[in-house]
Amino acid sequence: MGAVFLAEDANLADSLCAVKQMLDLGAEMDEYVKARFVAEMQVLTRLRHPAIPNVRDFFQDDQGWFLVMDYIQGKTLEAELEGHRQAKTNFSSQQAVADGLVVLDVLHYLHTQTPQLLHRDIKPANLIREQSSGKLTVVDFGLARSLEERQTAVHTSVGTLGYSAMEQLTGNPEVRSDLYSLGVTLYEMVSGIRPTFA
Repeated sequence: MGAVFLAEDANLADSLCAVKQMLDLGAEMDEYVKARFVAEMQVLTRLRHPAIPNVRDFFQDDQGWFLVMDYIQGKTLEAELEGHRQAKTNFSSQQAVADGLVVLDVLHYLHTQTPQLLHRDIKPANLIREQSSGKLTVVDFGLARSLEERQTAVHTSVGTLGYSAMEQLTGNPEVRSDLYSLGVTLYEMVSGIRPTFA
């Protein structure tokens, strides 16, 4: 749905930021993609949590829609998992618990918003460990939706195979669907076994 660029924010002392651009996927997808991108902007601009990147700005010009966010310098959990696979090691249970608690806190924050928000894509690729602090950050809210919106919208299957609960794959995600995705991620961290979809 988009491309992400590393940029300097001249308005904030040339600090680094991430700029997400909505890609042009053709005329028939234009309205759908635009609606998804605008929905992500609306979700992110009102969220304030230490483990969620802050939105600095969003705008539209001749080249499309853009979302400007804090840049999180570090590695995704997916990259860390690949490093462990190559070294034939796994995350310690202590690290998995510490990381899991951070994500649980984010999910609790989302699930207690009014209306409740579902992330719908918790997976290692959407968890970044900040290089300087080691702090975990939850990213990519492109599939996030309010539970209220989910109940009135056309039910479509979204998420990532292997990390999505069955009710989510059938177009009926719930609060527990995000918890399932986190559970799969934690299992992969301590076992080294990549989830598969049968």
